[in-house]
Formats: sequence, C-alpha cells, structure tokens
Amino acid sequence: MPLDVNRHQFGQFFPQFGVEVCLGSFFVLLKENATMIRELKDLPDNVVGFRATGKVTKEDYDDVVFPVVKKHISEKHPLNYLFFVDTSLGSFSAGAWLMDVWLGLKEIAKWKRVAIVSDDEGIRQFTDRYGHLVPGEYKGFASDGIQRAITWVSSGQ
Repeated sequence: MPLDVNRHQFGQFFPQFGVEVCLGSFFVLLKENATMIRELKDLPDNVVGFRATGKVTKEDYDDVVFPVVKKHISEKHPLNYLFFVDTSLGSFSAGAWLMDVWLGLKEIAKWKRVAIVSDDEGIRQFTDRYGHLVPGEYKGFASDGIQRAITWVSSGQ
C-alpha cells in the first residue's frame, strides 16, 4: 500500500504537483497517481462539493466523485452540487470529461442546483449560458465568491 502523504501531520501537500514538502526535513514525498479531485468538507448537508486541481483523470471521478454523489442521492434527493475548478480545462483527461458527462446523464433527473466555481471566465459563462439546457439550475461563480456559491447551491438564494 503506498504511503498516503495527505495524512502527514507536519507537511504541506501541493496537489497540483502531487508532492508533499515536510517541514523540518530534507525530503519531498512524491505521490504517484495523486487524486486531483477532493471532496469539499463542511458544506451544508444538502450539498456535495468537490475541488479539482492539477491533472484530473477518469479515476478521480470513479474513486471520489461517483461514490459521494451516489451516497448523497441514495440518502437525500435531490442533488445540489458544487464543483470548484481550480485548474485549467486542459488538465482534464478525455476520460475525466467522459465521466463528467456520464455523471450528468446518469443522474439527470436528480439535479437541482449546480454551482461551478472557477476563475476562468469562459467556464462561468458557459455554465450561465448553457445550464438551462439540462434539468436543474446552474450558476457560475468566481473563486472569491465561493461562500455565495455555497449559499446559492444550498438554498437557492
């Protein structure tokens, strides 16, 4: 089993590089196949949220996103979803894009509100312009508006 550097209590993890620099030490731990989508914690109970950094792959969706969304839907219907894109769209592999589309289609009837958070204006504009073509409400937010995004996705306000 590979060492989980995220649990190291003395270091700083840099997910975009898949490394952890341990303070007071002279080494860097490289984490192979580092997960680049992480679940956001401390969100309202009716919201699931994720943050994408670095290179995002199909496995990130399989291992992180799908299980959390499936559990949420089985326990609480409908789905309020927050996705913080803290990387470029070019960092998403083809498999990651397919999984993103599959997630949308698979649970299409259960989407209620989706907040997409990104500093990429193109991502926010796409969300605002084309979100009405699928079930649910969609809205884009800049990263400095993440608290507004959380409020909106959880309550519609």
